[in-house]
Amino acid sequence: MAWCTTTLRTIPCLPSFSEERRDFDRGRIHQKSGNHTGQERGSFRYNDGMRIGRWIPCLVGLVLAAGIGFVVHDDESIAKAEPQPAPIVAPRVLMLSGHPGSTQTQLMVASAGTNDTPKAIATLDHIPEAVVKGALLPGGNAALVIADTIPSRELSWAASLMIIEKGQPPRKLVEGVYHASRPLVTADGRVFVQRGKAGKNLSVDGHHLAMRVDDLSIDEVDLATGSTRSILSWKGYETHLAASIEHEIIVYRVGPQGADLVAIHADTRQLRVVVPSWPPMARDFSVDEPARAIVVQQLGEGPVRQWVVERIDVDTGKRQVLATSPHLDLVPYAFPDGSVLVNPADRRGPRRLGASHGIQGLDGPGVMWLRATSEDRAWMTGTWAIPGSLPVGIVVRASDGKVVTVPRVEGHRVEILGLAGGAW
Repeated sequence: MAWCTTTLRTIPCLPSFSEERRDFDRGRIHQKSGNHTGQERGSFRYNDGMRIGRWIPCLVGLVLAAGIGFVVHDDESIAKAEPQPAPIVAPRVLMLSGHPGSTQTQLMVASAGTNDTPKAIATLDHIPEAVVKGALLPGGNAALVIADTIPSRELSWAASLMIIEKGQPPRKLVEGVYHASRPLVTADGRVFVQRGKAGKNLSVDGHHLAMRVDDLSIDEVDLATGSTRSILSWKGYETHLAASIEHEIIVYRVGPQGADLVAIHADTRQLRVVVPSWPPMARDFSVDEPARAIVVQQLGEGPVRQWVVERIDVDTGKRQVLATSPHLDLVPYAFPDGSVLVNPADRRGPRRLGASHGIQGLDGPGVMWLRATSEDRAWMTGTWAIPGSLPVGIVVRASDGKVVTVPRVEGHRVEILGLAGGAW
């Protein structure tokens, strides 16, 4: 099995550490062509996010940038780590935990900053090697999980959305959900998922002539009945739920004509274009709330191909480059104050752009993945990945960047969903 964290805010997002990123980039092309073996990264797959393997040739240009280091743009300052403050008492978290290759994943509650053994509160069944991701409803008292449940050689639409509530077994809400995707939960508890149906493969003598175009939709799901309501229907390679800001759902679309970023009103379904044309490689979306903007990692469009972190105004579409690097593990994340976390290529630890405080309490080189912000904007949750070891769950205090780790079950992979509510 495999998972990735989600957000208590309204921001689903993408994959994991650098080697897992390479699986992400090539895994989808295997599945699209029907040649997926299920054996990447040993017995554990990280086919996270979107099917962008088809654009891997674009990455050849990154080799030209190998000698170029991390660059901060537009006078964005980098906050340095300061002497560590006194220990803090972090809140409890909900996390997905399981052994690689298993057919089950446990939802567990854990106390960050302690050595207490996490407590299993529910068990989710799925197919072997499933990718499992989730999000929490506001209040943290129910978990929404997407997992592969339908045995299939081609897994694009083999996942289901399930809800887990205290004292109740997991309840399936809807099938036909996009593989390795994550539900988008808005601030008022509305739930949206990516769904679709496979199109026709165009091939001659077993050789694919073009990428398959699928029938895609963004659907709102009724948590009581499992009924759905589509706010977007589209033909293309894929859609990705990037974020929600007030009443609009931000969607990244990739199709034969390229990629764009659109905003859809959740009630009226009115669509407006935010970015009309983009390279089809955007990932790691988060929301800069003070600026009403999206922060995202994207492949640069200049003559020397490298990764860029951009801030995009969702009202005007204006794009601001914050940082560049030849390394694809920048993994940006917007803090509640508008500062932005990045992981520079030097692997000396994460940094915050535009903040007076850095990140405190981490040892050694690695990559930080933040995926959830608490409703009171005081905490963020995610994972810390060091080469050669399993990722560690973390909780970060927004005010000063102080990091505390989350205990886990030995030998299990963990992904932190967010802060646990009082019901658990």
